[in-house]
Amino acid sequence: MHHLYLRKKSQAEQQRVQYTYLFDDHGLSPANQILTRLYRQMILAVEESLTAVEVEYVDIFLAKNLGAERAKQLLQLLGATKENIRENKKGEVVLSRSFRAPLTPEALHYFKRMQDLEELSAYALYSDQEKKVEVYFAKHMTVMLNPAEEDRFFKLLEEDRIRYKTV
Repeated sequence: MHHLYLRKKSQAEQQRVQYTYLFDDHGLSPANQILTRLYRQMILAVEESLTAVEVEYVDIFLAKNLGAERAKQLLQLLGATKENIRENKKGEVVLSRSFRAPLTPEALHYFKRMQDLEELSAYALYSDQEKKVEVYFAKHMTVMLNPAEEDRFFKLLEEDRIRYKTV
């Protein structure tokens, strides 16, 4: 197997480092097991500080992939309510919907067990207002780490035998 390339970007003033996996760098599907394992390790490295989830989805795409009833159940599980859903429009056309909600243990469990990173369009896990883990439209997957979380992240990758290179 080839190595996964993680692009590193330091933010010295905040003592943070960001690692980004670009889907275009590899020919792997968002449902590839190695990518879902990488995503899970990103979450495990920061899970103690996670407090909120933000999700953006396209109704038709979600219903087509999951079925209307399962899509509704998933959105409810993740914390979507009539009160917190925002429509993202261009003119009168709704392009997508998004919401932000407190991260429940059930929602965290869902994210840690995802089998296809493209099941939702875009989603991020937060620690208060700081974005910690993000998957954005199967374009990139990012984790933002402090030094202790960075050590834990690389230890998790080693334990899970995920081959990577930082660039």
